[in-house]
Amino acid sequence: MSKKILKKTITFKIAIFSGALFCALVLGETVFRFFRPIGFSNIFSHSEELWNDKNSVGKGFFNKAHIRVSKLLGYELIKNSSLGTNSLGMLDKEYEEVKRKDVCRVIFLGDSTTASCSSEYVEILEEQLNKNLAKEKYELWNCAVPGYNVIQYYHALKEKWLNFNPDMVVIGFCLNDFSTTPVVIKEKDSVTAYYPKKEILRQVNPWLIKHSALYRFIIFNRFSLAQYNFDKIIEGNKDYLKELNQLLLEKEIPLLVIILGLPVEFEDYGPYWTKCYRQIKDFLEKHEISYLDTVPVFESNNPRTLIRKNKDAIHFNEKASRLIVELLAEYLNKVHIID
Repeated sequence: MSKKILKKTITFKIAIFSGALFCALVLGETVFRFFRPIGFSNIFSHSEELWNDKNSVGKGFFNKAHIRVSKLLGYELIKNSSLGTNSLGMLDKEYEEVKRKDVCRVIFLGDSTTASCSSEYVEILEEQLNKNLAKEKYELWNCAVPGYNVIQYYHALKEKWLNFNPDMVVIGFCLNDFSTTPVVIKEKDSVTAYYPKKEILRQVNPWLIKHSALYRFIIFNRFSLAQYNFDKIIEGNKDYLKELNQLLLEKEIPLLVIILGLPVEFEDYGPYWTKCYRQIKDFLEKHEISYLDTVPVFESNNPRTLIRKNKDAIHFNEKASRLIVELLAEYLNKVHIID
């Protein structure tokens, strides 16, 4: 075969392959756009147009009556909502903004494992600390928001909660809090995930996210399986906890991290949750950050009895909350936060 014929053959095969690939992409785009749509929500400019449509956000937590978009945090709780938020946007009772001189104020950050809509330990501890006192001396502000991770903990603390002069900050660290919160995907009437513009990984193409349903499907599934550049995500998000710790060190405000275990036997954690657990313990010890570890405590108290009624693998019940309260009360007494 002559070089000229070989060249034509190769060119023809490349053309056939390119044409087939193009047709496959067009077919895939058509399928996912019309038959399995994952629509685009304009998170890159944080437009509220879709959020303000009464039919645009699904029922439950991701509801326009409960949350609003935020350029800094992606979303935040609406003040005085039917979800039970107070005038400061916390899932908690009302507090005076100006701290009295005789009050010890502790800010609790976390996700749904700490937020009062799913967890009781902050409320139980505050009630226990103030028991038999003529006037509340301890204010434990539950500033946790379902779905948040270390990125949002840092931003929320720096821009919002430090303005209220806390004497201490506690993070209820769910084991996956170093993992990233994914890209926002609006599927039919519900917002299924969130990822702020400034935190988007270089590997995620904003133009394709906006214009391609096929690309959104691929990215959404890779993120939801927590397999997308896991180690790179973890390392990047650790920086936010470093910054948070440094911020508090500069202000001489003590930080405590509570590692919140799962309500299952440790041997049943599986590789993902086990790796998450090792990551946070190693990080806290390396950076000499004070922490309490509930994993061995749960393990020694029949963890299957600590699971909530809905039986998901992350959230725990009141019995577990009281175990956490015991740990916290002992620690706070030791460091003289309480008398």
